[in-house]
Amino acid sequence: MPIDRRIRTAAALGCWLVAWLAGPAAAHSPIMACYDNGDGSVTCEAGFSDGSSATGAEVTVVTAQQRAIARGNIGADGTFTFPMPDDPDVEIHFVADGAHELTLFGDEIVPFEN
Repeated sequence: MPIDRRIRTAAALGCWLVAWLAGPAAAHSPIMACYDNGDGSVTCEAGFSDGSSATGAEVTVVTAQQRAIARGNIGADGTFTFPMPDDPDVEIHFVADGAHELTLFGDEIVPFEN
């Protein structure tokens, strides 16, 4: 193999390796926390681990029987508010771009503190 071909091959492999290793560093994960507002409502704050916005992401609150009791989208302020469910045995599903999903459970709602 001529030396220039070996150099090109090594350079191409080096570029591929750099791109492959950089992929995970560029990835981001969804994050969400939900809080009891003390007024009969719950507010969930959501975003991504790299600081990017989750505006428009879908949020669905379902009962243990998988019946939707609230549905909406993360607003420009990064939040979604819904009525506090009577039964705390709920799941709060976050879906962004169909590829980023996260589920919180009712017992993970941070209690209201005076």
